Amino acid sequence: MSVCSFSIHSHTNCSLGNDCHLTYDVKQKEMNEIRQLCTTSASPGKHLDEILGLFQACPPQYRLPSLSLICQSISCMSIEQLDINIINHQLFFVIRQSSERLLLSWLTNGSLNGHEYRAIFYIYQLFKLLSEWLIEQDQMIVDMKTKELIKRIIKNLFLDENFIEILCRVIHQLIHYENDEQRSTINSPILNDENHVSPDDIHLQTHISDIQAEQTDILDVLFRCVNSLVVLYTHPILLNSSIVDKNLTPCIINCLNTSLFLQLATDFLRENMTNDQINIQSIFLIFTCLDYCILSAITMSTLRLLPSIRDIFHIWSEIPHTDISPLIIRLIRFLNQLTLADSDAIIRENLCSYLLSSFEILCQTSNLIDEIASILVKLCSTNLGRKHLRHLGFVQCILYGTKRYIQLWRPLALLITLQDLHETSFLKRLIHLLIQRTIHLFQSLTIESNDTSFDSTSPSSKHQVIEITIEWLILLRTNFLIFSVIVDGLINSTRKVNFINILIDTILSIQQDEDIHPKLIDTMIEFLWIFVFSTTTNISDSLQKRTDLGLWLKTNMTDSLPNIRLTSQGILSTLDFNNKTLNRSTLNRRSSNSTSNIICMINADDSHRDLCFTLRDRLQIEQQYSVELLQTSTCQSIESVIQLLNRSSLGLFCVNSSMKSDNLSHFIYHYISFQTHKIPLLTILTEQDCELNGNWLENIPIVDKQSILKQIRRYLNQNDESYLHPTSHLSDIHNQSGNYSQRPISYWTADDVTQWCEATPGNFETLRPLVKRLNGPGLVHLAEILSIEPASMYHSLNSELIQRTGANVPLTDYVSLRSELQRLLIQKHNEHIPQNPLNNKTNKPKKRRWKRSRFCTII
Repeated sequence: MSVCSFSIHSHTNCSLGNDCHLTYDVKQKEMNEIRQLCTTSASPGKHLDEILGLFQACPPQYRLPSLSLICQSISCMSIEQLDINIINHQLFFVIRQSSERLLLSWLTNGSLNGHEYRAIFYIYQLFKLLSEWLIEQDQMIVDMKTKELIKRIIKNLFLDENFIEILCRVIHQLIHYENDEQRSTINSPILNDENHVSPDDIHLQTHISDIQAEQTDILDVLFRCVNSLVVLYTHPILLNSSIVDKNLTPCIINCLNTSLFLQLATDFLRENMTNDQINIQSIFLIFTCLDYCILSAITMSTLRLLPSIRDIFHIWSEIPHTDISPLIIRLIRFLNQLTLADSDAIIRENLCSYLLSSFEILCQTSNLIDEIASILVKLCSTNLGRKHLRHLGFVQCILYGTKRYIQLWRPLALLITLQDLHETSFLKRLIHLLIQRTIHLFQSLTIESNDTSFDSTSPSSKHQVIEITIEWLILLRTNFLIFSVIVDGLINSTRKVNFINILIDTILSIQQDEDIHPKLIDTMIEFLWIFVFSTTTNISDSLQKRTDLGLWLKTNMTDSLPNIRLTSQGILSTLDFNNKTLNRSTLNRRSSNSTSNIICMINADDSHRDLCFTLRDRLQIEQQYSVELLQTSTCQSIESVIQLLNRSSLGLFCVNSSMKSDNLSHFIYHYISFQTHKIPLLTILTEQDCELNGNWLENIPIVDKQSILKQIRRYLNQNDESYLHPTSHLSDIHNQSGNYSQRPISYWTADDVTQWCEATPGNFETLRPLVKRLNGPGLVHLAEILSIEPASMYHSLNSELIQRTGANVPLTDYVSLRSELQRLLIQKHNEHIPQNPLNNKTNKPKKRRWKRSRFCTII
């Protein structure tokens, strides 16, 4: 439809006379000229004053046609033609105010006439162009002054509380109408606004302003208008401002929390395989509102959307698919944001189970692998999240995915446990993939280092390879090589390549490159040092044959950076201990008759330094002990460490996750192990839920904070009876990783029960999430109840498991658990049998107390 069809002389019942006809014809000519100036003039800003003056001079009955013409002219401009001066002009503010009045008019009257309908359409087109222009500015190199100007203008235009409140009321009314009435059948291509719509695409039902437009057309254009405005408010300039957060964000969340959203999402998923077109209502709810929530700050109100998200994932999982719907891509991105806000809520809704069923297809989807890896990493930040993902079976899926997607290595590193490494096939595949990834990076490093041509790889590319290699080696050292079985597997893997020789060759090759960052050298020899501690392989013999490595390490001891010098000293010293090349008397400098009571405290994490200081001060002030606190991060010399150890009477490791991969701490343990007169070693956990299974620290007794003073006195005062009978104070030692079977069941912690579950040959996998929540006494109590009421307990356990995980208890798992618990009861009974049958007088009272305790528990 041309603009001319809006002229007043086309009205059949006009009462304004010939003067009015002439006036509007003049104004029509002027508006056509204005349109030409706005789209072709090199400086359209100088004509905006004229346009604004003409618009304000129009009689009220001509305002809406004039507004439509102005908005049409500007919206037909290209992004390149749109200028900051146009947006900053008073005319643009008048247009925004006019949109506010039009929306309020619809709220008041419930309908729009032809001129109002046309004006809202072109305002929507203008707002859409403005959104595209802002995105274009973000991608362009714009000076800071211009950026601040754009930011100020946009805020002045749209951060108006009255306007936002009216917008929210319109959105609420539209959603309410769609919920109550049958949805409109008007379809438009998905994201069909790539090109501006011409005026001929608008089919008005009338040419006069006092006849109403069709209701379906009104709803369509209103949805388009609010859609363009919400897209505009999604821009970082406006997003998360206080006014928007207060009004628009709750409104958008309420839209997504309706049955309409769930219904539209269901229809879209079911029809997406054959139909590429959806209506504007679906575009607004499924795409625009979701995108707004993804980018806005997550609140408690946002978390209320989780049940709806779960229902959509459930529907999607039942539909056969070979590719991933755009809706599911958005939901996964939204899920990534929600996981950061409340990972426990994601676990309760069991949302990750839907990712597992299509894990491979999801990973293949463009730009989605980073979102999936981020979700997994965030969930792995808590023990509950790790257990949840392990229970779902993510470990195997992630392992197979690491071959194609390097982003999955980090979640795998956080999920893997010693239990996984007990499976031979899993361990072999893991070792193979670790070697493959590492050698690929080593080859890239060698190529970059040896390429000296003028047009060789750019410095930025070389720097990128170095950064990736450093990041990978740190991940490998801190998360995978903390397990001794992986270290030995890498050493012994020589079927196709000798991993250790390639590592050494790469170190010796890149250290000759003057452009290589010293941090890379430091990281690589730290990485090498881990393998030197292995006592179950022939690594020491292999390294002794590499005389070129030995010469380079000795050179570093006199001419290198402090970290590289310390690590080189450590490797050479460790090799000497392993091969016993030093005289034994030289190695054992500590006298067996030493009477000093020096306690050497070892800490590898600066974040726990204050706790170590507190413990040190307490030992010094209250117990009069001499305590030396060794911070491995600030140590400068291996010799000074050895001198301190030779003067010490006890070693106390302040254990946390960092110490598991700390080479200097491992060296201290390794050095003491080679002494003829070994000093006693203890560990105290400074980090909650620190798992030590499979690590070198698992061989050291762990004491809790309540009994540490008693244990230190026991070891340092050899005349004390407690020192002569260390087993008499076994009850004071808790949570000894890997050594739960040596303690009475009554003293087992929840970690001990977890180790018992993993080590028990009985197959009760589905029941382990319930059993692992118990400690030793609770486990015994469960065994006793199962022996009395086996049938009713089956139903009780089944109900609890359904509530927690949604799974039923297989009867075979229940029988297996009951059988293992019966063995546990027999073991507990044997713990109370007298050790000395000749001394019946002292043991009979114990037996009677045990019987009374059991009887009372059963009652």
